[in-house]
Amino acid sequence: MATSNAQEARPLRLLSLELVILQEIMHRVKMTGHLKEDPLPADYFDMICGTSTGGLIAVLLGRLRLSVPEAMLQYAALAEKVFRDKKTGGNILRDGIFKTTNLEKAIQDVLKSKLGKGGAEARMIEEGSGGFVCAVTTKHIDGEPSLFRSWKAAKTPGPNCKIWEACRATSAAPRFFKTIYITDSGIKKEYFDGGFGYNNPTEVLIKEAIREFDSTKEITCIVSIGTGQPKVSQVNTSSLWQRTFPTDFIEALKKYATSSEVVANRVEGKYRNFPGLVHRLNVQKGLEEVSLDEWKKLGEVKTHTNEYIKSNEVDERIDVIVKALLNRVGPEKTYRISDLGAPSPLSIRPRKRGLHSFPPRLVNRFVDREQPLEDMKKHLKSPVESSTPTVCVLQGMGGCGKSQLALKYCQMTRDNDPAGHVLWVDATSITSARQSIASIVQKLSAAIAITNEEESL
Repeated sequence: MATSNAQEARPLRLLSLELVILQEIMHRVKMTGHLKEDPLPADYFDMICGTSTGGLIAVLLGRLRLSVPEAMLQYAALAEKVFRDKKTGGNILRDGIFKTTNLEKAIQDVLKSKLGKGGAEARMIEEGSGGFVCAVTTKHIDGEPSLFRSWKAAKTPGPNCKIWEACRATSAAPRFFKTIYITDSGIKKEYFDGGFGYNNPTEVLIKEAIREFDSTKEITCIVSIGTGQPKVSQVNTSSLWQRTFPTDFIEALKKYATSSEVVANRVEGKYRNFPGLVHRLNVQKGLEEVSLDEWKKLGEVKTHTNEYIKSNEVDERIDVIVKALLNRVGPEKTYRISDLGAPSPLSIRPRKRGLHSFPPRLVNRFVDREQPLEDMKKHLKSPVESSTPTVCVLQGMGGCGKSQLALKYCQMTRDNDPAGHVLWVDATSITSARQSIASIVQKLSAAIAITNEEESL
């Protein structure tokens, strides 16, 4: 999977998505990062995946590189074209209640408007993009989903089909649209909605990251955004269904007619000892009655979602995500790809808290100075090839706030890296320096029988 130099340098971020909550996340990225234009999710997430509606959105954001506001406009227009007219007559259970030709044309119209001439027939694979969608083959309905990627996979590559074909495959939901046949390397396969068994593709996303990236690559966040809590329902097993679909299809449908929250709980449980890594956002109520085809209710969806975002817990979680996207998290919340495949998070030892030995701030009305603090952070955190420590000298007239600035930096470092050490030496005089060093050594060497200042020094 191709990445830029900037992407190589920073930790990974993964996104399994829906759209309205993502709009709030990217808005906060724009405001916190002081950006002039709407940030593109494709620039902040290394992998974007989705299934069904989320699959269409993953293509808009990952393959076409749209901003969230533009993706919302395109999806709303597409939904109106596709779900406006229902079919009358025919085998609706087998072929769906909406015309697939309308869906295909609506997708192709978006592609032409964004990619220009020939865009309607453009293929999924595009250098530098990181989106994929899930679909299921009718021959392996209870197996792994087929992944339609926008990059050349290092292992088990999927079909490099046309973009509209991938969108059709992931959105071919039973009862809504009929299946699609896609030919790859001379082999024709029948596909339908990836939401069948993978309506929450977060686990698929994690497996894909493990497969594509080096095990030492760092990762700071996995964001999973749901579409609301579904109603408790049962799979229809009437004689009409049984005549229309094969028995194994119906049995598999029963098996997978479960909430995506089952997957969410499984993922959160697996990585519960990885603070700040997995973030699940899902509107708890209000969206139960909104079906895939009810495009006129998109405003209602946004209203319920905005209410959900206002809760303190969700508000704080989004702030944590934004910090990760802006590279403002400490190493204690940075993990490696190899951690994702750990057999049991219980086997991971909790990180010990470091020694933070510095006085409290000396003034009550300290005013943050962002630029000097940012300069200190960049300089002191920059990698060095030799074993020589990095040194940052704060120079200025007496009383201008050098000590306050240094203390503020110590506080920030402690908060961002609880496992690290922050040590303060009072060099006002030789005596104070000796006392500070002795105190630090005694704290660091608590297990050693050091009893006085001379031994410490």
